[in-house]
Amino acid sequence: MSKTTKGAEYTLPDAPSDGISTVRFSPTEPGRLLATSWDTTLRLYDVERPALLGKYETSAAVLDACYMGSNPKRVFSVGLDPAVRGWDLETRTQVTLGSHEGPVRCVRYSDLHGVAVTGSWDKTVGIWDPRSTAVQPVGRIDVGSGDNDGSATVIGAWAKSDPAPGSVTDPVTQYGRYMQPERIFSLDIVGHIAVVAMAERHIYLYDLRNMKETLQRRESSLKYMTRCVSCMPNGKGYVCSSIEGRIAVEFIDPDPAVQANKYAFKCHRRQAEGVDVVYPVNALAFHPTYGTFASGGSDGMVYTWDGANKKRLRSYPRHPSSVSSLDFNCNGSLLAVASSYTFDEGEKDHPEDAIYIHPIGPEEAKPKKVEPKA
Repeated sequence: MSKTTKGAEYTLPDAPSDGISTVRFSPTEPGRLLATSWDTTLRLYDVERPALLGKYETSAAVLDACYMGSNPKRVFSVGLDPAVRGWDLETRTQVTLGSHEGPVRCVRYSDLHGVAVTGSWDKTVGIWDPRSTAVQPVGRIDVGSGDNDGSATVIGAWAKSDPAPGSVTDPVTQYGRYMQPERIFSLDIVGHIAVVAMAERHIYLYDLRNMKETLQRRESSLKYMTRCVSCMPNGKGYVCSSIEGRIAVEFIDPDPAVQANKYAFKCHRRQAEGVDVVYPVNALAFHPTYGTFASGGSDGMVYTWDGANKKRLRSYPRHPSSVSSLDFNCNGSLLAVASSYTFDEGEKDHPEDAIYIHPIGPEEAKPKKVEPKA
């Protein structure tokens, strides 16, 4: 199905042939969308035409990708092989920034610091210089046990080069890989802060200006495995989701008065023959203007939420398969949704993978006005 009428949802042509792991809009061009897939490709779409602009082949399943900040021509990708790749979408060239020792689940770019940040199943967070393609290790640096003393263990750190153009003058303490207690499932960045979600419900907060010290060590408010974490655009907190149909709204400031505002709620559930069926919440994304957020689950549903006022804003028609990823474009006018089976029920027949584009009106994402209590 192609785009037909203004305001109606539509699907993109030439969808990946296997599971869709990530959809990610450009931070500067509202019509450009990246999609990564288990079919070993990274794809670039013009969602307004709509059309596939480019398909970039790799050697293994691609699990995540992101743009190099405001540069619409440079992206990073990671996947089941340990390489961290940089791509020039215009020249179709690829470089390897470095490697982990196992599959790499997630990648984000800090425009503020000029670094790519990765999270791997090898239990490390990687900090990479995007301008370097042949980093020379200066050896292993142990700066603590990484257990209880507030420090982290650095593996294969590299000497710091000059800051990237436009970045702060004191970027990260050291490029390299920082040991964590568990496999990394999700991470996000806002300002100087990186939020890292791991197995066994660990959530660590880092200040990118000093990766040698863990800023905060938390246990997830949710009782079951974390699927996704996404930072509030205002930098005050983050939301995280679990496999048990719940979302937690968390705040970064450790002050007890601020922490008293955190909460969690049930979602992505439905009744079947009198039984409450619970689905994993796979995807979270914040609206860039209003600070509200969307969630996508294995029930095929997408909802928008007003976290500040604890209200659900909108539910969308059920998608044919699990929602594996979603993202708002840079002006908040579109929401991309990956409908792709996430194998929560093992191998079985399932609908074809597809990427849906939902035009977003202000009433769908704008916070509800809350009347003061009498």
